Amino acid sequence: MKILVISNLYPPFVIGGYELNCANIVNAFRDRGHDVLVATTPSHIPGPPDPLHVRRCLKLSSHIPNYGVAISAESWLHRCDISDYDNVVALQQLLVEFVPDVVFLWNMHGLGTLHLIDFLNVHGVPWGIYLGDRVFEQLVNAAPHHVKAVFRGHDPGYFASGGIMAVSQHLVDEIEALGCFVFPRPPTIVHGYAITPGPSAPRTYRRDGRVRFMAAGRVSEHKGTTLICDAVAKLTAEGVGNFEVDVFGEGDIAFYVNYANALAISHCTMFHGGLTQPRLHEQFQVHDAFLFPTWSREPFAFAPFEAAAYGCVPILTSNCGCSERIVDAVHGIKIERNAEALAAAMRLVVEGTIELERIGVAAAAMVRQDLSLAGHVDKLEAVLTAQQRPWSPASLSDERTLLLAFMKHYLSLAFRFGATD
Repeated sequence: MKILVISNLYPPFVIGGYELNCANIVNAFRDRGHDVLVATTPSHIPGPPDPLHVRRCLKLSSHIPNYGVAISAESWLHRCDISDYDNVVALQQLLVEFVPDVVFLWNMHGLGTLHLIDFLNVHGVPWGIYLGDRVFEQLVNAAPHHVKAVFRGHDPGYFASGGIMAVSQHLVDEIEALGCFVFPRPPTIVHGYAITPGPSAPRTYRRDGRVRFMAAGRVSEHKGTTLICDAVAKLTAEGVGNFEVDVFGEGDIAFYVNYANALAISHCTMFHGGLTQPRLHEQFQVHDAFLFPTWSREPFAFAPFEAAAYGCVPILTSNCGCSERIVDAVHGIKIERNAEALAAAMRLVVEGTIELERIGVAAAAMVRQDLSLAGHVDKLEAVLTAQQRPWSPASLSDERTLLLAFMKHYLSLAFRFGATD
């Protein structure tokens, strides 16, 4: 297949897993012989030159510090989620030049996405979208009804023509609840995967009688870093010892180092900063359990499953997206999202009540059998293949094509903000 991938960010400029996952899937598709072209936005992160299949030709209206200072928040959001004419022009040029069999959309916030999807629909271009977050809810709630009507964004058929892939049912339910919206066709659920370069090998738990917990990812409130610190403080106050917690990742590190000092837990809670993937995989193999008290709206994080692939037992929020693939006390430990519940689970691990070895073996087997990158790509490939249908790029070369897009863009602005000279 010829696949045009569109993503707001792409390595080396990344915010988190959405962009890294996109790059993984692009590389996997290319390894399978597909012709892939990536359209994304400029990156300010130093790095080697982009490969030829990456084209940084789109404008980004989000994730840029102080971008919204000179314009109103409403105007900024309109450009992010409703319409950015420059990106429509870029899309038209890419479609004419590359003539893809299918367009594969990823995180689209910041690109003027409602108009971009409308453009694909108008010209009959097959498309699919990978929902790793609540992108559709942003589009549904991005503007008043009469503004969205310019792009048929109020019409169920607007979304019906796309192949929708979502990382969890939890995410689908959230989009529908927040957007008061029902998907015309149930999305294909494509739970995440674990990249496991090393084999699953026998391991020893509680080495030297000490339990080693770890966390990895964004160091922040919503990922549960505060809860981890509070749980450790509760355990130490109760006299529970023989454990340590290592936290890996970027984020609010200085704040949490001070917070750990204030709680007098810095002797057993260390913040190490970010690690490369190979180094992080080494840590999975020497830690006993992976702490993941993330917020309940976590769509589907990959790190707990990468840890589980090495037998590092996940302890995670019971109603987040990741929990869909975890059977409690079989592949991991599910908890309510509070410090007391986390501390209770950690205490059971330290006391030996929880059978780490049994759960670790089952978790590693489940991830390596059911959540592999190859299996994930199989599912995406099937959806995109089913989306293919004949379409002609001839209409895209008509001089009236961009004129119509121009009129829609400014009509949406006029409807929302009033006509200007």
